[in-house]
Amino acid sequence: GTDVPGGTANPFWGEGWAAVRALWPLDPSVAHLNHGSFGAVPLAVQLRQQTWQDRMNANPMRFFTRELATEVERARLLCATFLGADPAGLAFVGNATTGANAVAASLPLRPGSEVVVTDHGYGSVTLTIARACRDAGAQLVVVPIRLDADAAGIEAAILSAVSDRTTLAVIDQISSPTARGFPVDRLIPALRARGVPVLVDGAHAPGMTLVDLNGLDPDFWIGNFHKWACAPQGSAALWAAPAWRSSMRSLVVSWREAEGFPYSYSMVGTADHSAWLATPEALAFMARLGWRQVREHNAALVGYGGSRRVPLRDR
Repeated sequence: GTDVPGGTANPFWGEGWAAVRALWPLDPSVAHLNHGSFGAVPLAVQLRQQTWQDRMNANPMRFFTRELATEVERARLLCATFLGADPAGLAFVGNATTGANAVAASLPLRPGSEVVVTDHGYGSVTLTIARACRDAGAQLVVVPIRLDADAAGIEAAILSAVSDRTTLAVIDQISSPTARGFPVDRLIPALRARGVPVLVDGAHAPGMTLVDLNGLDPDFWIGNFHKWACAPQGSAALWAAPAWRSSMRSLVVSWREAEGFPYSYSMVGTADHSAWLATPEALAFMARLGWRQVREHNAALVGYGGSRRVPLRDR
C-alpha cells in the first residue's frame, strides 16, 4: 500500500520515506518490522564492513599482527562512549548470549546457591544460567511476572524471590518475548542492598533507548549492536562493574589473556572481527538519520500495529 509502513509512503516518518527505506537492501516486497531478532544492516555499513574484510584479506599478516588490536580498541572506545560506559568495563562479544555465557562462567556458583530469573527472560540466556546452575549444583529460581504487572509489581515479585542463598539475579532491560520494560533502575540498588549482584539483559536496548551504563551501574550488562543500532550481525557488548573485572573469564583463551578483562576478550584467534570494526559506522549512520526521529517513528509504528485487528484467517 501507499499509506502504511513498508509502502511508498509512511505517515509515521513523513517526507523522504522512500529514500530512507532505500538505505537498506531489504526485499521491497516485504514490510520488515523485526529488527529485534537479527537486525538489518544498512548498505553503507555493509560497505564499511567489506572494506575491513578487504583490508584483512589484502595482507592478513600485517592486519592480524600489527593493525587489528589498535583498530578493535578504537572501535571499543567509541562504543563505550555511545553506551555511557567506563571503557575499562566494556568488552566486545559476538552477541548478548555470548556475554551471558561469559558471566555464567565467571560466577562463584556453589552447591545450594540460587540464581533468580523471570519467565520473561530470553530463552538462550535462561538456558545458559540453567546449565551453570546444574554444573554447580545450584538452583534456578524462575519468578512469574504478570503481563499486566506495573513497575512496583515487577519489583515486588522479584525481591520476594531473593533469599540469603541468592548469588545472582538476571533481569531484562526490555524483555524479548513480551516487550516489557523492566524497572532495572530500581531493581539494581534494591537487589544490591540485599547483597545480590545483577545481570541486566539489555539485548534490545542499544539504539532502541538511551543507555547510560555509568548511571545505571549494574554488576553485569549485555547488549547487542546488531539489533536496533543496525551494526553487522555479530557485534555486541559485555559490561562488568569494577568489583567483577578481575574475575571475568574469557570464553576463548588467546594471546591477550594475560592482560585480563576487557582486553582478553578482544582477540579470539583467527576470526573475522569486521562486525566489531564496522559498528562505529553503524552508530554514525543512525546518528545522521536521527536517533530521536527513529525512536519516535518506531513507537508510533508499535502503536499502529497494536491498534490493528487482523482476522485469524489472514494471520
